[in-house]
Amino acid sequence: MDAKGAATAAVTLAAGGVAAAAVPEKTPPKAPDKTAEVREEPAGAPKETAVAAKGKVRIRVLPYANFYVDGQQVASQVGLAEVELAAGPHTIRVAHPYFKPHTWTDVVVDPGAEVSLFHSFPTKATGTVKVGWRQGWGEVFLDGKTTGKVTPCELTSIGVGPHVLTLVRDGAPVPGMRREIQVVEDGEVDVQF
Repeated sequence: MDAKGAATAAVTLAAGGVAAAAVPEKTPPKAPDKTAEVREEPAGAPKETAVAAKGKVRIRVLPYANFYVDGQQVASQVGLAEVELAAGPHTIRVAHPYFKPHTWTDVVVDPGAEVSLFHSFPTKATGTVKVGWRQGWGEVFLDGKTTGKVTPCELTSIGVGPHVLTLVRDGAPVPGMRREIQVVEDGEVDVQF
């Protein structure tokens, strides 16, 4: 040891590293603990990591949808989504504003693999519109064209999506009797003027 009063001792760590510790000169060295056992990992031994195995899911939808994996939204109003997921089973749902959602349950993702899913929402989906007017009658126009019906009435097989209902009397639109509606697949819209 050094005459100035400090010495350095090397301590071997369990992971095989080395650390330096200052030991005062006047402190007598401790006797080794005979009950403690130090094990060193062999050089080059793999260290455990907490990286989960992942795979990929490719989802294609026509025309477009919001995508959900295990209840969490992962994409919005697109036709294609690629999602990296932990290996294992997942529930995947696609939802379009005008159609019934479609769900795949127990989609199993294997580590390093890709799963492809496809769904086409119906192109001829329809709904029903019920139209009434509490203060009288009016001819019902849908998207600027006559339906040939007057209130109260039911319009069937109306294509999904946005539409405009207007009531017309004596050849002119009735002021304030215009509504924008959204028809959904197999749904029913009840419009009361």
